[in-house]
Amino acid sequence: MIEEDKLKSLLPVISRLPAYVLQGALSKDIIDTLRSYNFATDNYSLAEIVLMVKGYNIFQDKELFQEVLELRSEKKFTFGDNKKSRLFLESLDLDPDDFLITKINYETAITEPPLSTLHPYQQKIKAHISRFITSSEEEDSLMIQMPTGAGKTRVAMESIYDFVRIRTHYESNDVIFWLAHTDELCEQAIQSFLIGYEKICTTPVNVLRLWGNVNKIDKIPEGLTFVVCTFQSAYSMLKTSKISVESMLSELRSRMRLLYIDEAHMSLADTFEKTIDFLSSSKTKKIGLTATPGRDGINQELINTKKLAEFFNNNKIDITSACGIADPITFLQEEGILSNINFEPLNTGFKIDFAGIKAEDIFDVNGKLPSSIIEQISSDKERNKKIIDHIIDLGKYEKKKILIFAASVDHANILTALLNTHDLSARCVTSDSSIADRRNNIKSYKDGTTQILVNYNVLSTGFDEPKTDCIIITRPTFSVVLYSQMIGRGLRGVANGGTKDCLVVNVVDNILNQPDASDAYKYFEGGWNG
Repeated sequence: MIEEDKLKSLLPVISRLPAYVLQGALSKDIIDTLRSYNFATDNYSLAEIVLMVKGYNIFQDKELFQEVLELRSEKKFTFGDNKKSRLFLESLDLDPDDFLITKINYETAITEPPLSTLHPYQQKIKAHISRFITSSEEEDSLMIQMPTGAGKTRVAMESIYDFVRIRTHYESNDVIFWLAHTDELCEQAIQSFLIGYEKICTTPVNVLRLWGNVNKIDKIPEGLTFVVCTFQSAYSMLKTSKISVESMLSELRSRMRLLYIDEAHMSLADTFEKTIDFLSSSKTKKIGLTATPGRDGINQELINTKKLAEFFNNNKIDITSACGIADPITFLQEEGILSNINFEPLNTGFKIDFAGIKAEDIFDVNGKLPSSIIEQISSDKERNKKIIDHIIDLGKYEKKKILIFAASVDHANILTALLNTHDLSARCVTSDSSIADRRNNIKSYKDGTTQILVNYNVLSTGFDEPKTDCIIITRPTFSVVLYSQMIGRGLRGVANGGTKDCLVVNVVDNILNQPDASDAYKYFEGGWNG
């Protein structure tokens, strides 16, 4: 069950802990679920589950850590990035960096693009962007809508190269700014830019990573500069009282000519809107990128979508408007760029109990439900049994490579534990995962060592494993945007190194009139029609 050799070496130690300590390190739902399946809950079996769930965060459990120290007759101390902790880990022949790592070196999924030109539909959209950014007209905002997997980033980068090339014959001090929502997306933007730039551009361009340790950056370099930053880091700089940061922001704003906004449907979130407005001067042209240009949930009026459209001056380009293609999803599937999606309902018979919850509090535009409802869903044994039985069929007999969207952190751990006890190789990535676990588990899934990757609230954007041919959505999802992002993780077609077909399993109690891929792509059109 524990595939990581470094963690396996801890089994003899952890399995000697009292049963109540091991059970306390796991949620009651996991223990109850294991018992309901009649799986052994002896110390060794529990220790395996604890190591699988906790991973490299195992010693962050204070009670468990203190029990290990007592077991080894060591003086008690607080586990953390300190000398005693490092000596303790080394005494167990463990690498302290695996347990104490605080910064990840991101491994992007970007591969070197062919030297051939863009697809015709990409060429046409790129031409629209290039005309927009080089135009002297007053229009300052443009939204680009392309389905997940259709090459939004590649097209945007090609338009940046066009902008760079026209500055070949004179000195430029312009800044091209790229805003994204996660560190991974920022690093992918950097790598994507460098791959093409090094092949087709001769104009010198500075590349600046402006997220994370912002305080270590003294100033913006002179000359044409490509800056990449997270919204969070940009907003933190915006709120700072440090003169050096204020000065850097002021210089950025004065030099900024292009502002690219990844996942631009999120632009109207309060902090994001303030950040974009502050960074944009009268000389700045902003270009939004998204697969779903809206913010409203299922069966809601498109009020937030209309506000988003106004924010981008109702100026949107997509495959339909640029290329005259009525159904972009079908077109891209026929071209092999996207995989064919086969939807399969999984009826669980589970009913959510909304008693005592106001209708307006049931879910928001992001599809989030109250924690009490999530707990119902995560802990229901019959629901989980039907999900697990179906995954076993898909994994063992149909040999699917599966990405699962769980309902919560606990639910992700429950599903992962159950799958491993059925001899399926499954790993888990959640917001609670350590950096080392997140890196190792994603790598294991990508290289084929692990067949099933279970995640919660981590991999809906910025994750790409083309050979994924099955998406299982077990979380309650009432957001068109989120649903579209999740199924997008399995959309890579054979022309993009992916698969011809992808199976999307929808847990029926979790879906409320969700549109299919083509309808989801067009869902927000009404909000952009004035």
